[in-house]
Amino acid sequence: MIRLILERKSLGRSTFITSHSIDLVGKVCDRVAILKDAKIVRIVDLQGGETVQSLQEAFASLCRPEKERV
Repeated sequence: MIRLILERKSLGRSTFITSHSIDLVGKVCDRVAILKDAKIVRIVDLQGGETVQSLQEAFASLCRPEKERV
């Protein structure tokens, strides 16, 4: 699956992927939209300078109960 996604990417094609695997999306995606309750709550631009670590941090902060978020 990763090979196919990377092949499409090398051809300049966009691919929409839904996954709970941060490792997978970190390897194959340029931009990642994090959804909550069917709404985009954060976009992480891995091609624009953000890192997989910032993706992990964004996901982790959104998984915490609302009263624990700062």
